[in-house]
Amino acid sequence: MSQSTKRQLPGDGETGDLEGGPAVKVSRRSIDSNGKEVSSAESPASCDSKSSTISTTVKDVTISNGNIRQKLNQFGDYDDVTNMSVDDWEFRWGKGQTQFHMNKVHPMLAKYLDKLTDGKDKQRIFVPLCGKTLDLKWLSDKGHSVVGCEVVATACQQFFEENDIEYTTETLPAADAVLYKAKDGRPLEIYCCDFFKITSDVIGEFDCIWDRGSLVALGVTLRQKYSDVIHPLLKTGGRYILDCFLVDNHVFGGPPFNCSEEDVNKYLGDKFQIEKLEKKDVFSKWQEEWGVSYFFEEVYLLTH
Repeated sequence: MSQSTKRQLPGDGETGDLEGGPAVKVSRRSIDSNGKEVSSAESPASCDSKSSTISTTVKDVTISNGNIRQKLNQFGDYDDVTNMSVDDWEFRWGKGQTQFHMNKVHPMLAKYLDKLTDGKDKQRIFVPLCGKTLDLKWLSDKGHSVVGCEVVATACQQFFEENDIEYTTETLPAADAVLYKAKDGRPLEIYCCDFFKITSDVIGEFDCIWDRGSLVALGVTLRQKYSDVIHPLLKTGGRYILDCFLVDNHVFGGPPFNCSEEDVNKYLGDKFQIEKLEKKDVFSKWQEEWGVSYFFEEVYLLTH
């Protein structure tokens, strides 16, 4: 750049001179021209024209030939969603940004239910980060005892209301949770709380776990913590189906976040026996809007 240029960074709503002009706080993370984080989360934007090093606080960017390009996230903006907090998820649900919700039973659950239950009836099944998935009612209608965990109260309420199921609520101080239960006595309930506060002392153990995208919705830095929480919840001899995705997060801000077979083995291989059931190309118009060129779904059966 030969002169001071004012640039609008999409999604931030703020502008500032990136070279030679007044500094401006653009967003949350500082990077240099090699994509390396160089300063604190609230540092101003600046540019050294001699070294061509740009230090600018942007939410999430990729660097190509010295150009800054933010990464679009699933929600259609440029906020950094690599480690979403409880407040972040509540904000997205409050805005109705729930395109990830399926208005049908998850195809992989329908396909692999017998694998999940080993053909057995009346299994106790856990669904982490369940949202308002129809999978909960579908499993319950088949006679299973179903327990979800969801951090957003709106999602819990919408599940019961949209399925015309009357419910009760109970505060559980030990887990900082609110328990939503079907009022008609069927074994169908959702713990509204932070997933990482869940223990077997709070919700017991399960014959089966159906992870329909919770691992890949969490930030990559939380995967070991996820593993440490999920493992004690499955009974010895239990079965656990994990649904993951392969996606280019160098281009796309997430969620979901790429989780390869190597990643699954890295975080869960020491606790479970792992069998890969399927890899499927599920690229659609939505993924095209993300700017990625591929999107694969991979399904695993974990046992111990």
